[in-house]
Amino acid sequence: MNNEQVIRLPFWETIKRSFIYSFTNFDTIIKISSVWFLLLIVEASLGFPYLCTISSEGCVGTGGQKISLMLMTLAVFPVSVAFCRRTILRQEFNMFYISFGARELKYIGYTILLILAIILPSVAAIFATALLMKGLDIPTYSYYFLLLYFIIFAIYTSRLTLALPAIAVNNNNVSFKESYALTKGNANRIFWSTAVLAIPGYLCLYIVALLVSFLGDTMDTFAAKLILTFLVYVISFIDI
Repeated sequence: MNNEQVIRLPFWETIKRSFIYSFTNFDTIIKISSVWFLLLIVEASLGFPYLCTISSEGCVGTGGQKISLMLMTLAVFPVSVAFCRRTILRQEFNMFYISFGARELKYIGYTILLILAIILPSVAAIFATALLMKGLDIPTYSYYFLLLYFIIFAIYTSRLTLALPAIAVNNNNVSFKESYALTKGNANRIFWSTAVLAIPGYLCLYIVALLVSFLGDTMDTFAAKLILTFLVYVISFIDI
C-alpha cells in the first residue's frame, strides 16, 4: 500500500498570489523584457506583421508574420527564465537585461518536449478515434475530439512543468521524472490555474483586436500601428 502523502496545491490562493505578484512587480517585468522591445524596429521594417496574430485587418504578407512570430517566440523564453529567477532567487535586474545562453536553450528544448508530449499522443488518439468511428462524418467531429485530446494530454503533461523553473534556476535535481512525482494529485490544479492566469492576457489581446476592427482605417498609420504593437508586446511579456 502506498502511504506517500499527497500535498494539494491551494487553487484559488495560488491564482490570487500570482496576480498580486505580477502587479506588485510590474516594473521588474518591464525591466526583464525591455531589451526585447527593440524588436519593434524589426516590426516597423516589416510593416507590423505581429498585429496579424490578433487581427486580420490590414495584414501584411505571411512571410513577415512568420518572421515576427519566430522572433517573438524566441523573446518569450528568456523573459520566462528571467521571471522564474526573479521569483525564486529574488535576482535583481536592470533595464535592458539580456541573457540567452545554455540555460535558455535548455529551457526551450524542454518546452518543445512538453509540447510534443501533448501533440503526438493527441494526433495518435484522433487517428484511433477516426478508425473506431469509421462510417461517421469524421471531418465534422474530428476537431472537437482533437481539442478534447489536447486538453486531456495537456492536463497529464502539466505535472512535468515543474522542471522548467528548475532549469531557470540551474537546479538539475528536478527532471521530468521528479517533477511528475512532486506534483502528484495536482495535475488539474496546475493546468486549470495556468488557464485562468492566461485569461486576462487573452482578454486584453481580444480588446486590442476589437479596437483595430472598430477604428478601421483610422488605425492604418505608422504611429497607430507602433502603439498597438507596443501594447501587444507588453501584454505578451506580462502574460508569461
